[in-house]
Amino acid sequence: MRPLVLSALLFILAGCRSAPISAPPPAFWAGVAVVDITPAKNVPLGGYGARQGRPMTGVHDPIHAKALWLETPETRLCIVTTDLIGSTVEIRDRIRPADAHLILAASHTHSGPGALARGFWKLAMGEFDEAFHEEMTARLKGVVEKARADRRPARIAFARGEAPEFARNRRVKDGPIDPELNLLLVTDLLARPMAVLANYAAHGTLLGDKNFLVSGDWIGAFQRALEARVPGVALFTNGAEGDVAPRAPAGRDDFEKCAALGEALAERSANLVRALDKTSAQVTISYVERGVDLPSPTLPAAPTRSVLGLLQINGVRFFCFPGEPAVELGLELKKRFPGSWIFGLANDHLGYFLTEEQYQKGGYERLVSFYGPGMGPWLVERLTELGERGHAQDRPGEPEGGRR
Repeated sequence: MRPLVLSALLFILAGCRSAPISAPPPAFWAGVAVVDITPAKNVPLGGYGARQGRPMTGVHDPIHAKALWLETPETRLCIVTTDLIGSTVEIRDRIRPADAHLILAASHTHSGPGALARGFWKLAMGEFDEAFHEEMTARLKGVVEKARADRRPARIAFARGEAPEFARNRRVKDGPIDPELNLLLVTDLLARPMAVLANYAAHGTLLGDKNFLVSGDWIGAFQRALEARVPGVALFTNGAEGDVAPRAPAGRDDFEKCAALGEALAERSANLVRALDKTSAQVTISYVERGVDLPSPTLPAAPTRSVLGLLQINGVRFFCFPGEPAVELGLELKKRFPGSWIFGLANDHLGYFLTEEQYQKGGYERLVSFYGPGMGPWLVERLTELGERGHAQDRPGEPEGGRR
């Protein structure tokens, strides 16, 4: 071999030996943040018209908003959960980054602050407070920014169990409930838990209308108890809870009942997390949102436009209802799309959504169902359309069909 050729070959081989083998860049990042949203002044509590807009008298347990940032090279999305009665599109749009999707989901505690919604929710939310609304919006925007700044390479896993003993149908004795307890675990690359996102269907009403102390109800107790068992931040999303009440396993008074239910459901959740044997760094995320014209309202003050959303993570569908669907509606979607989650009270709050039969039977839920007997089935069909076109993805921050 000629000396020049030999020298070149030795140079190339030496370079190959010394050059480090680079690892592939991470394909999934996550970040999480928490902010205290306990009111600093005595605003009305949201959830019970019987309170007649009277202000809170103190704080039993602090309440929070929590943000889970999820990012792939194709998609950026933040899930924000709040210890509030409901969500509004107005707040959601103001806290959403211009280059990312955002889902705002309320726990539906009936002992969180009201005063955040204009218009027809005054009876259940109390008088609108502009300053408090601005303060809350700023806190929620801040927690989104903190979660984004916290993002790091991450992994995920799903867990699914059942907890039928902690819920009951409040319209029909022994009527249907959704027993599923769904969990999304997010860890760092060393398998250390960063966040657990939980989903279960039951009202936040163990504390009644005589309570005037701020509280996350049993849902706040559940998050605290889960964080004591699993390192990281516990977030809660409610399901199709429109006709489902919580059932506490013990307790001499309402706050003890909240603690007992929170502890019991947290232990069930922690056992599901402990049983997970692997997580995945291969994550695909898509979110499609549709702006919709609503059926004609029966209450003139009710909104005429809202948004519906479908999130998918590794093929698991999360259907976003802008209010409180009856459990039958959620079960129908889960039947059509096995393994899916229901996010109730997501991005907006338009009242209750019932089946046509439930609407005709009347009751309390009928009184706060503002779009006629066909609204529940109409929503299921619109969300089914999103589910069937699940491969589609809109541009970040731009809902299909425009804003409300």
